[in-house]
Amino acid sequence: MCSRRFPRKSAPLRALLGLALLVGTGQARAQAASDAALCAQDAELLDVSVGGQARGVHEVRRGAGGTLLDGTALVDAEAGYVAREVTCDGQPFVRLRDELDVTYDSKALSLSVAARLSLLPGGTLDLAGMGAAGTPNAPVFGVAYALSASHAWAGGAGRDLLALDAYGALGRWSGFAGAVARRTVGETDGGVELQPRAALTSDLSPEWQVSAAYGTLPFTDPGRLSGADFWGVGVQGGNAQRRLERLSVPLPLDARVTVAVDGVPLATVDARAGELLLKNLPLDAGLSQVTVTVTDANGQRVLERAQDALPGALPRGAYGVQLIAGHQPEGLTVRGAGVYGLSERWTLDASAHWLPGDWSAQIGASSVREGRQFSASAQLAGDRLTGVSPGAAGQTPELTLRGSYAQVVGQLALGGSAEVPVQDPRRSRVTLSALGSWDNTTLFLRSSFAPGREAERWAVSAGGYRRLNERWTLSGLLQGQPGGWSAGLHLTWTPQANLTVSGGAGWSRTANAADEADSPASRAEGDFSVQYRPAPGHTLGASVGARTWQNSRLSYAYEGPASAEVNLTPRGADVSASGVVGLIGGSLIPGREAGNRNLLIRTGVRGVPLRVNGLPTVTDARGDALVALRSGERQVKVTVDSDDLPLNVAVTQDSAVLSVGGNGVATLNWQTNFEVSRWVRLYWKAGEVAAAADLHLDNAVLPADPDGYVLLGGRQNTAGARIASQDGTRSCPVTITPAEVTACMP
Repeated sequence: MCSRRFPRKSAPLRALLGLALLVGTGQARAQAASDAALCAQDAELLDVSVGGQARGVHEVRRGAGGTLLDGTALVDAEAGYVAREVTCDGQPFVRLRDELDVTYDSKALSLSVAARLSLLPGGTLDLAGMGAAGTPNAPVFGVAYALSASHAWAGGAGRDLLALDAYGALGRWSGFAGAVARRTVGETDGGVELQPRAALTSDLSPEWQVSAAYGTLPFTDPGRLSGADFWGVGVQGGNAQRRLERLSVPLPLDARVTVAVDGVPLATVDARAGELLLKNLPLDAGLSQVTVTVTDANGQRVLERAQDALPGALPRGAYGVQLIAGHQPEGLTVRGAGVYGLSERWTLDASAHWLPGDWSAQIGASSVREGRQFSASAQLAGDRLTGVSPGAAGQTPELTLRGSYAQVVGQLALGGSAEVPVQDPRRSRVTLSALGSWDNTTLFLRSSFAPGREAERWAVSAGGYRRLNERWTLSGLLQGQPGGWSAGLHLTWTPQANLTVSGGAGWSRTANAADEADSPASRAEGDFSVQYRPAPGHTLGASVGARTWQNSRLSYAYEGPASAEVNLTPRGADVSASGVVGLIGGSLIPGREAGNRNLLIRTGVRGVPLRVNGLPTVTDARGDALVALRSGERQVKVTVDSDDLPLNVAVTQDSAVLSVGGNGVATLNWQTNFEVSRWVRLYWKAGEVAAAADLHLDNAVLPADPDGYVLLGGRQNTAGARIASQDGTRSCPVTITPAEVTACMP
């Protein structure tokens, strides 16, 4: 038989346990006594509200020690408001916790319990990886083109370039195939050089892409004049999405919560009362507007927060990488670049490239704070081999250190930079700058010093501009360097928004290198220019020089569904044009440039000036605008450029935000957003203008001007229209037709 002997409790331990038992018994007795005192209070029927929500009439017992409430006045999420359950005369009550703010109104016979978030369950909503659902994309196929021609009047020397690519984009895939043609005209006609090219890109995920290319670099857009004698592959990707890590939303009641960024909804959830913690909200690169809409039993309220980003800063943990490898005539080539956000203020970047005998590598770090920027980098570079044999030695790799610092002090922006070649410090360069802005005046000063560089030992420049009034601006510039100086003044006049006239004069003094005596040479110059925009997207220009007349120029530029520019000078002519023609939904639609992801904006109105993420465009004759989105743009904001909107076009909504995902083309149907009005002239009869009369419509009265014209909205109901004089002496029915005139019906 086995026996186990347990140690006996020591006297101190027995005393401690006994004390705890006595304390617990005492607390229980005190609670029971307090509950009994409340039960003894008179019962009251009061209007009860909890967290601002009316809960109806309930029995309440109040006292100095606390409040007993009918438990049915609370909902499940408010279980934390209950200290314990109490029974009075066989009827169940709950005792409210002492930390609650309970208010009794004897006149209204009401009891109000304020919300206490710390006693409510609350919740967490993690928005990482959650973005707005992308607008559905349709496939896009088309042709991208670009041309450039430059020819001299004398001798006909010149150079022509033409790029033509067929492209397509849908879903994960995009690509193009075409060629770049070059022709040189002159003393030695080199004929036409044709360089075929093709590229295919696949989206492995929303963040990562892989591309194969021939005759061009990977990730190049179609319709570019630049080509490359290269074939190879590339991969790029990253996660540079800026996020708001935490945002607390107070919910006194159970609620439906909708979270949106810049007007684009991200998520809608049913949340329990308490503190709702939103985590990892995706933000735009610049200023983002976070909107949280809370709908509960008390109604709807909107919480807004503007979240800005420091320029040039990456979010903590964000990164971007690109790696390209392939073959060039010199041999195998590899190049890469990457960037990483160490914190909200520090960013690390690195890049490298390698060719046989020609390579470089660089690493740097930058810091961005409010009003301050700092950067430092080191670059190691090797020159191309100078020998002709495989064993020939090249130059020693050169290490260069660079750094810069800038800070805003009041109205001044101060900055400095330095560049130090470690092997030859005498070639170092130091630059200092200052810029100040006061009201309508801006001044700057910049100086650089490089004692080891003979022609660049020092340089100083100073200048600025002053806005004299709304139409006149004066600017000036003074520069000095070894061997000479220059100065100039410029006056700009803007009589109206689409017209700019400017003129200036300049003086310079330099050492005449052609003269063995190195005697100083001075000269004065002048210039005059005019720029006029007759319509959105069209710009006419003319400039002339007083002494340098060879630089005089006539120009025309067009930016709309395509781009074009023509320049005429005394030396010759330059012409360039670029654009795309896309096949979308069975229709051919022109655009300015091609991209993997595109946006088609349909307004139904010709010549509407728009901005897509800040870049201008204009609708074509059918009222459409096809815009290529920049790489990485997922959220798109379209705004109407109201300053250039035709007077007879009215807009209901001046901006729209949408999310675009995947390759192809997304469509923003904005046709109901615009209304085109037209001028109609009213006549009592043929030859008799209804001057200063009124046009009465079903829902409006439109006054005519002294010449009988009224501005008629495109959507106005004209059935039953009639003309009436303002004194009421004449009136007649009219039929409004598409014509520009209308007269009384016989």
